[in-house]
Amino acid sequence: MKKIYIFLILILVLAGGYMLSQCLGATIKGPASDSLVFIPVSGDNATELLSNGGIDMYLAPLTSEQASKLKESEVNIYTAPSQFFSLEINPAPSNNNIINPFSSKKVRFALNNLIPKQKMVDELFGGYGSPKDTPLFKESPDYALLKDVLAKFDFSHNPNEANNVITEFMNESGAKKVEGKWQFKGKPVEINYLIYNGTGYDYMIEVNDYTAKVLEDSGFKVNKIYYDSSNSAQFSKSNPKDLKWNLRSSGGIYYSASKYDDSEIIYEAPYQKGLMGSSEEGNWNYENENLDRIAKKLETGNYTDEKEWDSLFMEGIEITTNESYNVYIITKEQIFAANKKIKGLTVSDFTGIRLLQNLREMNILGKKTLVIGTKETYNKKDPLNYNYFATNIYRMDIKMALMDFGIWSNPKTLEYEPLRWGSEIETAGPNGKLDVPEDAFIWKDEKWNYIGKDVKATTKISFDLSRYVGTNWQNEEKITWADILYSLAYNYESVYNKKWNEITESEATGLDKIKGFRINGNKLDMYVDEWSFNKGRLADNNQFSVYPFVLWSAENELVYEDRTLMYSPDKAEEYNVSAMRLVNKEHVDLVLEKLNKTNFEDLGRFFTVGDKVYSTEEEFNANKVAITKWAEENGNLMIADGPFYLQSFNEESGAVTLKAVRDKTYPLKKGDWLVK
Repeated sequence: MKKIYIFLILILVLAGGYMLSQCLGATIKGPASDSLVFIPVSGDNATELLSNGGIDMYLAPLTSEQASKLKESEVNIYTAPSQFFSLEINPAPSNNNIINPFSSKKVRFALNNLIPKQKMVDELFGGYGSPKDTPLFKESPDYALLKDVLAKFDFSHNPNEANNVITEFMNESGAKKVEGKWQFKGKPVEINYLIYNGTGYDYMIEVNDYTAKVLEDSGFKVNKIYYDSSNSAQFSKSNPKDLKWNLRSSGGIYYSASKYDDSEIIYEAPYQKGLMGSSEEGNWNYENENLDRIAKKLETGNYTDEKEWDSLFMEGIEITTNESYNVYIITKEQIFAANKKIKGLTVSDFTGIRLLQNLREMNILGKKTLVIGTKETYNKKDPLNYNYFATNIYRMDIKMALMDFGIWSNPKTLEYEPLRWGSEIETAGPNGKLDVPEDAFIWKDEKWNYIGKDVKATTKISFDLSRYVGTNWQNEEKITWADILYSLAYNYESVYNKKWNEITESEATGLDKIKGFRINGNKLDMYVDEWSFNKGRLADNNQFSVYPFVLWSAENELVYEDRTLMYSPDKAEEYNVSAMRLVNKEHVDLVLEKLNKTNFEDLGRFFTVGDKVYSTEEEFNANKVAITKWAEENGNLMIADGPFYLQSFNEESGAVTLKAVRDKTYPLKKGDWLVK
């Protein structure tokens, strides 16, 4: 027996606990692959690397020519209509010296007829794409509702008609066309066109340079102003009526899709102050009472059933299309590629193989590390912190592996489903009210307060956190109610703490609907004045991000109180400091120094409700030790809750290495993310 015992110990030492558990048939927690490595690769290099097995997947878009080179290889090609391009338009009125052609909604809409959308798709993308007229995927079930609405509009390419509309407005405004160019008071009529040239949005320059040429051919002098996040503040805070800009490049790349997508209607409503610069106090904004009315109903769930939502949705799309505050140009069909040996992939009609579920389920038999080619990861000065992490689609891919979400959309059904958090909905909506228990609490005057008597709410959302609270962060410290409470309080402090709000500039729009919280066993009850016929939407609308409060509080002190670092690049520029990078040794040391100076008593108000304190000094100090140890071992402070952790970031090559979390408390395993 003694020899057998020694032999078993040798197996443990030589093979490791992970392999032993596999041999014994134990359940392995975490994702299907042991490691993911993201490396920046150009499209031309990607074809060679995909062919020879140097990379297993490419999540940046290939051109049609590059994809054609892979037809005879052991690589699958996937396409998805997941990128779009649009224009944000400044509709501010002209003044005595400057004509703004886009103060006219007829001229704004005429851009649909002026821009040769299909020709652009053919010339720039080899036909991989289509003209875009609305914010929706054409494949979306909601798009079918719009047939009669869109029939009222002519989106066809008709430059003669478009130029007639422009000419009528320009002549009425006192402009004249001289040798094919518009002039006003003897000077050229200029269009200031902001074009984003930063990272993460492929072909943004090409599409908007093309559009600028079309406008020049119509007689305008177009000033193309290229900008990125480092120099955007001069425009983002300017008063729209000063006409420092007329057009701004816009668009997006999808990483998920869902039903009942009314977000663009809500965003364009004037009360949201989505027009760049309109949120600054005293600045001009357009008005549209009818759009505000519809958007507020959609945002709060002030409708009786799905049929009324349909009606509001159709009316909202009709108004936004007619007003053309945003004009949609084209959808680009993105081309992705992956090794044929990869198992566990789901293909979405909307986003292709770019899915949270795929990052967790994909695997190749006998291969521990999968290498993902991407356009970029992080450059040397890019921020990398909890508040400013997934700043473009390629960084969102990394975030979807590193961090968990409570609720996520099913790429097949487009319905919201539980990921780490369950949810139950009790509602009296749309017209009734529920009593909120007196021991529910709300953040006010920098602490948690019981709400008391006679508080009502439309809906109670009970988030089941039994697969979350009590499990471990990636550094093996427990996720506690203190983390939950601090994260909730942060949302209030970013609005109501004047010093913090100088930097966050957050508004109370999303907080006003919350009437109280209550901890009920493993559940967090939220009482809100919000309703929807779709329970998944209610859960998704009210989920929130959670980070380790001991670490996050130290970072917030550095940013909001000391102002030694900033989370975002624009604020870093404004305060003449660096943007926080939790992979930078100097920044890591600053956070650890602040952490070591932080006392348990300093943060007690964040996790104390009445007489109940949801943390202990022993837990707090243990967290400080674990965070310091993590930094020493991994060289970063990106501690999260997802199935992979950040093992390393190579500053020179940009390679990001993620390792699987095999913690026994992590509740998910291979197969749990497969789309059903």
